[in-house]
Amino acid sequence: MDNHQQPTCFAQSLLSYLICGLLAGQPVFPAFAAPTPANGATGIDKAGNGVPVVNIATPNGAGISHNQFQNYNVGKEGLILNNATGQLNQTQLGGLIQNNTNLKAGHEARGIINEVTGTNRSQLNGYTEVAGKAANVMVANPYGITCNGCGFINTPNATLTTGKPVFDASGNLHSLDVKKGSITIEGQGLNARESDALSIIARATEVNAQIHANAMNVIAGANRVDKNGRITAIAGEGAAPVVAVDTGALGGMYASRIRLVSSDKGVGVNLGNLNARQGDITLDANGKLTVQNSLASGSLNAKGESVTLSGEHKASGSMNVSGQDIALSNGTFASDNNIALNSEGKLTLSNSRLTAGNSLSLNAQDLTQDGRSSVNTARDISAQVAGTITNQGQLIAGNNAAISSGTLSNSGKIAAKGTTSISAVKALSNAAGRIRPRAAR
Repeated sequence: MDNHQQPTCFAQSLLSYLICGLLAGQPVFPAFAAPTPANGATGIDKAGNGVPVVNIATPNGAGISHNQFQNYNVGKEGLILNNATGQLNQTQLGGLIQNNTNLKAGHEARGIINEVTGTNRSQLNGYTEVAGKAANVMVANPYGITCNGCGFINTPNATLTTGKPVFDASGNLHSLDVKKGSITIEGQGLNARESDALSIIARATEVNAQIHANAMNVIAGANRVDKNGRITAIAGEGAAPVVAVDTGALGGMYASRIRLVSSDKGVGVNLGNLNARQGDITLDANGKLTVQNSLASGSLNAKGESVTLSGEHKASGSMNVSGQDIALSNGTFASDNNIALNSEGKLTLSNSRLTAGNSLSLNAQDLTQDGRSSVNTARDISAQVAGTITNQGQLIAGNNAAISSGTLSNSGKIAAKGTTSISAVKALSNAAGRIRPRAAR
């Protein structure tokens, strides 16, 4: 995997996109104390109903309020980040609160970074609200974050990260250095539907509950993520995780669009229940990628060292899968447009039904389709296989079918309403199969 990825939703500068992010939490014991600032630049207060209020530090010249905490937790009652300069300011969580005396009118923060300098994991069990002028929010804790019912209010872009923020000479966020730490979503999950973008950037992420967001970015691995969103692999601390991103039985990602990048070589990604209601699902893993169930109103793009898809997968756009080995098993795979499966090794279709509203291409060293599988297209089927095609199922093209291989062993059915072209350089066996130049009408 190229260490230099294309830019992600991660802010082009903290001011324009503070890192399209997230925040997180976990159960209280029964209640967490308010965050503990690490210095006097950040103040702690309470709203009239007892909700903790953080009077954020004075923003720097770049408009960033950088707050450091020994401990940072959010209880079920929530947390208010006070970015307000009016004498009295209405909030959803705490009612009316007073202004933050660290701020001047017209110089409110555009980005709020809450960095944990202590060694305790952050537990976020409630909503975080920015009072006053909306601002992007980042929570950074290298020792990890757990979210159980966390969410955001008045926060255009939210980021949850285990990386260390690095600033340039002008005070802008230059990059995040991620060397360790995990983020866990559990219990009541994470709700970032009121934010434009949500980012989870950590060495590893575990999703055991639902995440709801608009634009969603997940970046896993030991990386430097710069202000333009470019990802560069760096040395991590400690052993690499066994799994970079893991979705449990009750977990899932529900967003307008989803982009996930996992950079640690050989580290797997296990995903389930992906739903992009307005755009693409784009997955790029430098290890084994396993996905069960996805729905995209745009395209599904999945790339891994090896890729296994199962369950129901539907894309209104194209479906593109690439990897050293690809296995589609026990599921249905439907695209309203094209399907492209590109394997450098083995491509296996097992108890799978593939349906393309346009055309389908299969490229591999070896292709195997069992008798419980079928491929149907409205237009063309193209199969380019350097080694052996073993077909026991059905390959049915609404227009033309072009099959090329070193060896073809067909005990299933290959047919097209247009022309059927078969090329087997070494050997062709069709003793128990059917190859029809034109499918029955």
